[in-house]
Amino acid sequence: MHLESFLVLLMGVCAVVGEPTVADASPRSSVWPDPFLARLGLIAADAAPGPQQEPTSSSGDVKDQGLEQSQAETIAMLEWLVDTVAEATTAPAGTFAAAPDAVPVLQDLGHAARSVAITPASEGEALMVHLNTVSRLINQLPGGEASFPAVRRAVVAALVLRRLRHGAFRPPQERTVQRLLQQLWTRHRAAAREKGIVEFAHVSKSGGTTFCQLAERNGCATESFAANKNCEVAVFRDQPRYVNGTVHVALRKGRKTQCDRPNKPMSLRREYSCAQRKRMLQEKRYTIYANEYTAVGGRLSPQLAHSCGNMLTVLQMRHPHSRMLSHIHHVWGTYLNHCGADREAVYFAGGHEATDWVRLLPAPLNNYLVRSLLGEKVFNLPAGQITEKHLGLARIFLAFQYDVLLVLEDSDLSNTALSYGLGWGEHELHVNAAAPDSGSDDGLPSNLDLLYDLNRLDVELYRSGVLMAKLDAIVYDAAQEGVPRS
Repeated sequence: MHLESFLVLLMGVCAVVGEPTVADASPRSSVWPDPFLARLGLIAADAAPGPQQEPTSSSGDVKDQGLEQSQAETIAMLEWLVDTVAEATTAPAGTFAAAPDAVPVLQDLGHAARSVAITPASEGEALMVHLNTVSRLINQLPGGEASFPAVRRAVVAALVLRRLRHGAFRPPQERTVQRLLQQLWTRHRAAAREKGIVEFAHVSKSGGTTFCQLAERNGCATESFAANKNCEVAVFRDQPRYVNGTVHVALRKGRKTQCDRPNKPMSLRREYSCAQRKRMLQEKRYTIYANEYTAVGGRLSPQLAHSCGNMLTVLQMRHPHSRMLSHIHHVWGTYLNHCGADREAVYFAGGHEATDWVRLLPAPLNNYLVRSLLGEKVFNLPAGQITEKHLGLARIFLAFQYDVLLVLEDSDLSNTALSYGLGWGEHELHVNAAAPDSGSDDGLPSNLDLLYDLNRLDVELYRSGVLMAKLDAIVYDAAQEGVPRS
């Protein structure tokens, strides 16, 4: 049986379904040479140089994007993931809305994962005890729609740390580790089947149009797959908000123009809860929808913001510098299409330097990814007011609330996630919506460094997200061991 046919049979189209397939006890060499080092681009002290240890890059075409992390930074992030699960009581309450009683188990899991990370090779029996404890605690987590993606990431992070510090796993340990990785995937798939609907957190200019088209190719159902609808459901009012309408109107100085009202202005929405959203989607038999605004629940406080964990939550990331430049190109072209000659004569009469753009597009040009995860109160803050505290909260939400992470610049990583995170057999498609004609000028300011600095926290969050996606891929690689070969 071919892989694509097997995925459709085993997993379905819009969520991961089906029964697990037990893998051969001996891992396939193409996947197992050293999956921890291969996926994360890390080098262990005992590792012989080889192609699988070469650091990998997911950077796009923006010069010096700063994606590459030093090994020390990566290790610090891995330790943070383990510690965050072990200290689950410090996470915002909304993080565990689907299973509030799971916090004690999560804490025990985090502590067991810590033990895995620090147990040396000489204590093989103790390591097996810790690995089996982790497995037992995973089985104690509530089932149903509760998926706990942070558990998956923290457990794999602990295995990576153990590998780096104490060398390769020995054969009995290796088999136990492989079964543990497959257990994590089985849990993900079971929760996805219970959820039944995909919620796509569409961060604008990050490949969402293509993702929506792929959803149609994979048999999903929604209100519209048109490129200007992007799988959104109109009643939810999750359309993108870019332009500060007050600034747009002020630029007119009382004059009548071809575009007195801006396109895609900032505004609040009437919020539907996740339970209401899912019920309405089920009534219409939709299996996917997109939110291109910001997480729900965060109007009063970012601590209350959340994705809809009663659905399979998917987030696609793009390097913030590339995304930001794409945003400027898009809005520059939109102003030409909607305003004509008034674009230069009125709205950009003083030029289009970085300060002009930031006044007009405070959210898209200042840590847009952080804003997209933290709800309306943070999303609508003025430019320059996103803080390290916001970054820390967004990082926790990214780890705990988003089941499947995609990285636009890394097609291999994303295709693996589409196959084993979503169960989609179709993932090669290049149908990005055409950008508006922007005329002879591209609209970019001359002082891009100012904009890059305004998105420093987004770059850090993106790096964290890429690392989490790579940890997920280690689980997906183990899941591939259960797929029958032709």
